[in-house]
Amino acid sequence: MIAEAALSEVEKRRKRQSERSREQFAKASDIGQIPAIVNQTRRRACRYDLHLFEQTYFPHSTGLAPFGSAQTNVLERIQGAITKSGRVLNCEPRGFAKSTKSENAIIWAALYGHRSYAVLFGATGDDASDAIGSIKSELQENDLLMEDFPEVCHPIRKLEGRPQRCLTQTHKGKLTHIGWTADAIVLPTVEGSAASGSIIRSKGYTAASRGMRFKRPDGTQLRPDLVIIDDPQTDESAMSPTQVAKRMNTLQKSILRLGGHGQKVAAVMNATVIAD
Repeated sequence: MIAEAALSEVEKRRKRQSERSREQFAKASDIGQIPAIVNQTRRRACRYDLHLFEQTYFPHSTGLAPFGSAQTNVLERIQGAITKSGRVLNCEPRGFAKSTKSENAIIWAALYGHRSYAVLFGATGDDASDAIGSIKSELQENDLLMEDFPEVCHPIRKLEGRPQRCLTQTHKGKLTHIGWTADAIVLPTVEGSAASGSIIRSKGYTAASRGMRFKRPDGTQLRPDLVIIDDPQTDESAMSPTQVAKRMNTLQKSILRLGGHGQKVAAVMNATVIAD
């Protein structure tokens, strides 16, 4: 009897320790209270104004100085494509912040829920890697975005640069299903957030892209509904008629068909003419 009582006490102690461990793990995984939005007026004003968004929330890049009329026109065309499933080509010279405007436009589309699956194509794999790195940096470090989009930026900051935390991150006891990989971001699922589960990916222009899709935890299958192509040509490919033809074929038969049957993908190409 004494031995049985002792064994029972040991089991109770182990159970208590196990429960404490689970509680501590759950507490460490939860992101806690999401901060309140600092400036609702500022956030609302940019909802349907990409130009204002780029000038307001990125003071160190697209907000450094007022845009000229040509750049303003480009942003209006990008906004129209995103909000109305349009397709536009913008030809701009070097130094017109094409890449930065493209990256910030994708952030705008995702944060406000204008698009649920955006893909940014760079001329090369390295260009695509630089683009997703830039977008990640803004979502992690931009204090203005943190102030007005805390439902997105707070969970990202709680990762503290450790992607392995994505698997266990929770909010109010529910997984956020956040994703943070080398070429993709899945924005956190938070109740009331228009950006919940939105996806941002980057790809090299010539990389395989057919069949691109994403399955949400609820079983919903998402396919890209926005593509932004940033300077699709390299100096070398622009001089080769064969490579030009190949890239045109990729655009028409792969990229513009990423939405699958019956769904038109909003598409923007920002390019610099290299060779006639």
